[in-house]
Amino acid sequence: MTAQANNILTAVVQGARKEEPSEAVRLAAIRALYNSLEFVEENFNREGERNYIMQVVCEATQSTDVNVQIAAFECLVRIMEYYYEKMPFYMQKALFGVSTFFIFIFYFILMEPFFEIDACYKRCLTFYCI
Repeated sequence: MTAQANNILTAVVQGARKEEPSEAVRLAAIRALYNSLEFVEENFNREGERNYIMQVVCEATQSTDVNVQIAAFECLVRIMEYYYEKMPFYMQKALFGVSTFFIFIFYFILMEPFFEIDACYKRCLTFYCI
């Protein structure tokens, strides 16, 4: 499996990109990435490839499809499990904003009776999107 990991990873990341018009394809690609993370260590050892993978996964957390968002966060958790020693840069830069965004969304969902949720969601999107 590891011998073919680079070819598989290329196809998977291509399908997970924000430019992919089908959210179903993005969801399948993010799930495939999740399931292939243990085989792509060599790719995560290369900074440029790691940066691109992290960019694609973080962008997927901003999808309009909730299932893609959930799969992307699950993928981030798995990435942290396997490649934690390579994550300090991402934790400081991108992941703080992404996780803070969803903490605010969760708060506004709890406070829905008191706020117009759509307006709060749009404010959070404007402020926290990477």
